[in-house]
Amino acid sequence: MLWETETESTNTRLRELANQSYLSDYTLVVTANQTAGRGRLTRSWVTPAGQALATSLLLPKWESTQIAASWAPLLVGAALQHSLTALLPVSLKWPNDILAVGGSANGKKLCGILCETLPDGRIIAGAGINLFIGEADLPTPQATSLTASGVAAAVAVSEQGQTVADPPGTVLADAILASYVAELKRLFTLARTDPARLYQTVTERMQTIGQSVRAELPDGTAVIGTATGIGDAGELTIKGGDGLLTSVAAGDVWHLRPVAETAIE
Repeated sequence: MLWETETESTNTRLRELANQSYLSDYTLVVTANQTAGRGRLTRSWVTPAGQALATSLLLPKWESTQIAASWAPLLVGAALQHSLTALLPVSLKWPNDILAVGGSANGKKLCGILCETLPDGRIIAGAGINLFIGEADLPTPQATSLTASGVAAAVAVSEQGQTVADPPGTVLADAILASYVAELKRLFTLARTDPARLYQTVTERMQTIGQSVRAELPDGTAVIGTATGIGDAGELTIKGGDGLLTSVAAGDVWHLRPVAETAIE
């Protein structure tokens, strides 16, 4: 793990390092002070210094012949959801948003993910986790943080003596990140060796499947119906009231009924 005291973007920093010299797969860049983060659809990811964790992980070139590389963000979301259940109940919303489950923060966004591909085919998986941001300082009403979601123990990152926060009873984020990386390695292996099992794993963790949803597409149109599954290219399949199926490859999806207050394993 490479700890950065401050960086504009962990994705940009990892890209620079990968271009300058050879980095082994699953190299992880981490900071608690990202000054110019980016999200999906060219959005910014703004967080106060020391209040959120920004990470970028170097993934190997996609090798699956049965599932498209556009599944990569789904795998990242599924792995991050898996690791965060050690702290609180969370769900995965298509394509890769991590939502808090239960309490006043139910259905609010805790993490964001942005994947980018390098010229050599390897993938940079960026993920931002809101840690200590208070409700008054959250960027949107749809956002939350571990603190705002009621996580009693603070979360810290320790690397070569540097710590984000270290109160009594601290839960080190190192363990969360280690779990995240290990799970993502496992899912990437499944993409190549057992796509059917991978599909089952991701869809079981995807709380969107089976939900009534509204998908707002980049062209301004919307699709309303029931999310029925994920396609080979990672697209969300929605069945409308007329019975017709629509495949959504990009856009914002909103759950139209509350997420069940249970954790997904």
